[in-house]
Amino acid sequence: MVDWSVGRASTVAPVVIPDSEGHVVHLAALLAGSPRPYVLMSEREISVLRRGLTKDGWKRSLYLQPAEDLQPVYTGAGIMSVANRSLEMDTTIPARGGHYHKFFCDCGNRLTIPEDLKPAPQYQCSVCGKSYSGEDFDGAVLYMQHQRLAGAALSLAIVYAIEKDRAYSDKAAEILINYARAYPGPHTDYTTGGILYQSLCEAVWVIPLAQAYDLIYYSRSLNDTDRQLIENQLFRRVADGLKSVGIEGNWGSWHLSAVGVIGLSIKDAELVNYALESLASQLTTQLGEDGLWPESVHTYHFYPLRAFVHLAEGCYRLGIDLYNWEPSPGKSLKAMFTAPLQYMYPSFRLPAINDGWYDSFLPLDLYEIAHRRWDEPAFAWVLKRGYRFGENPLNDDQREHIKAFRRSSFYAFLFGRDLPGRSGTPVFKSHNFKRIGICTLRNDDDVMVTFDYGPFLGHGHLDKLSFTLYANDNLLVPDYGTPGYGSSILGWYTSTASHNTVVVDCKPQQKATDYGLTLHYDGAFLQLAEAKAADHYPGVVQTRRILVVGRWCFVIDLLESSDEHEYDWLIRCEGSPEPAERYEPWDVDCSKYAEIKPTKAYRFFDSCRFDWICKEGNLATAMWTHGAPAELMIGTCPAEIAERRVSLYLCRQRGTTARFTALLAPSRQKGLDISKDGCVIRIAEDDCVDHIYLKDENAALSSSLLQTDGEAAVVRTRAGEIHAIALVNGSWIRWMDELLIECPSKVDYVEVSFGERNPHIRYCCDTAGVMKLRTSARAMRINGHKAAAANSEGQALLRVTSQMLISPGADYLS
Repeated sequence: MVDWSVGRASTVAPVVIPDSEGHVVHLAALLAGSPRPYVLMSEREISVLRRGLTKDGWKRSLYLQPAEDLQPVYTGAGIMSVANRSLEMDTTIPARGGHYHKFFCDCGNRLTIPEDLKPAPQYQCSVCGKSYSGEDFDGAVLYMQHQRLAGAALSLAIVYAIEKDRAYSDKAAEILINYARAYPGPHTDYTTGGILYQSLCEAVWVIPLAQAYDLIYYSRSLNDTDRQLIENQLFRRVADGLKSVGIEGNWGSWHLSAVGVIGLSIKDAELVNYALESLASQLTTQLGEDGLWPESVHTYHFYPLRAFVHLAEGCYRLGIDLYNWEPSPGKSLKAMFTAPLQYMYPSFRLPAINDGWYDSFLPLDLYEIAHRRWDEPAFAWVLKRGYRFGENPLNDDQREHIKAFRRSSFYAFLFGRDLPGRSGTPVFKSHNFKRIGICTLRNDDDVMVTFDYGPFLGHGHLDKLSFTLYANDNLLVPDYGTPGYGSSILGWYTSTASHNTVVVDCKPQQKATDYGLTLHYDGAFLQLAEAKAADHYPGVVQTRRILVVGRWCFVIDLLESSDEHEYDWLIRCEGSPEPAERYEPWDVDCSKYAEIKPTKAYRFFDSCRFDWICKEGNLATAMWTHGAPAELMIGTCPAEIAERRVSLYLCRQRGTTARFTALLAPSRQKGLDISKDGCVIRIAEDDCVDHIYLKDENAALSSSLLQTDGEAAVVRTRAGEIHAIALVNGSWIRWMDELLIECPSKVDYVEVSFGERNPHIRYCCDTAGVMKLRTSARAMRINGHKAAAANSEGQALLRVTSQMLISPGADYLS
């Protein structure tokens, strides 16, 4: 591999080595000396695949199985069937294609695609039955025709490479030549020019054509005149247009990758150089230091990554290793593969935060490439675990999307290899993705919370301080992303009321720019994150703290203003709500929320409890308003499409200040024992009892077993014995009128686990000194360091040294 890390004194890490005159001679030499094919596959890789297809196995089955009517451009299942069907295809080039997202119903569902993929008098929604017609919808069908032709060319070229049957290369060449003759001219801006409405779509469309061209380049289906026609009238003109519209955002990722793949396909060093320099710029200036793409983390993270993989694969065979290239610390293609593993839910579903499809899962096809290019146990684990879900789904969600977990993808077919018998499981823990402003809180109970505290970015929503909750092997409190952008209901999905946050005066938030976490801790059984927002509603300051204790999730909100407001605390849940007690019926006016349909409404004082009956277990929901009267509305709102509705919970307070403390307690059975005494909430399930202290200066004095000077504290018992304790922003905890722990000074966070023979202590503070702990143990660990204690009558004294400290400024979640 060529070392591209030397040769330029630029703030962007170099990707080429110029000669003394600044020309890219070295890159040109690489291109000239590289044997074809190499853009998608090498001859050696084709030979390995061909030999594998002669033997019975999963790849041979994929190759020979019948294709579905509407195959994606990149298909592994039924690729020979696609190629055979394409031999009879009419390759007349359609008129300029329109925008795919226009092909959506007002309810958010995609319209039914015509079986013959031709413009029709009307297009119908299969969910609500509404019909549509017109140029926008016809244009979307034309877009699909272009994508089908590009996919056909690629499938034909691949089957030609495998079978060496000229009938396939002849048809692929026919498509390329027809496009070269029909291409109307390059894009001059994002939506002007080209053969497709968007320059983004044009980039996506041209890459498989360029890959097909490389695969059939030396076939007898093309002569020198054909090659000149295709290169000059199609590929160079497309590349010129894509270069002219720039490299901003995920559009730019596809622009630069398409230019690079074209450059590789026609062996043009200037185009490849442009792509590599542009990739360096994007990774350096646009990718977050945490490895996430800062638009959305489900659709718009993997969308640019998929484009980069097209470029990186061709460059790898050329001798340029982009996979192990890091133009800036933490910013690399490998980081883009590893970061989502800490962001996905345990079921491999991706949180649908900001724009993008709700039904998004970790793309196993891309991880086939990751497993191939890096000897990384985590990537092998992803494939093994993901394909195991295909055999034994974890929940109904996976059963409904079982294809996402089958080893039938394009990259699996081409490059998939035997998976190791054993592979290490990644360590999943809470994580803070600072660039996009989202943190996750997760623990060993397979509970995971996402907390969106970040600024409004591209493809963002007005959802400051919203959250989601995964538990009981299901996404219980979701965010639904967006439907197609052409849907008239899109405004609902981007609005504040469609998210799990607080709405002020029934109005959407403003676009927030300030962000950051004010508290941020991660322990073995307690995780906490807190953020403050002051620019999302003028004159209102909101502080939201999310605390996860085992399976219990607390969402604590304080809203403050000098003026009186109406504060609506909102969540939606994939379950049916049932009141745990009788409450006074009430009229709650929700008329300003067009998409919310109330079903029941109540009034309560200080506290109320509802239980959601879910597919897998239940979600007990308790709300405390700290003595203030409140209104409660149970209703429905759109899920991922308007026709599917989900239950919604709205709690309303009025005043200058409002406080909400909500407990979301998932369990496999009904009847959790939940009670509150002063500042202490007690939750009992079987032999496990948690006592959770949440500071409230206005709370009445209590006789609780737990006392502390901290902001939050937890004592967990099992069968009556103390199992774990935690303290946030305090110095001591008393339990049953006896000192349980006393720190040398106020600590940011301390947690003690008594589950093993010797206690394990996580101590986050900048002050050393002597700690008192109620235990008979003499040996223990503090932040991984061995510590010996003097013990007398069940009270241990141990010294916390400066070497043991974790600074309060450290990133506890990284």
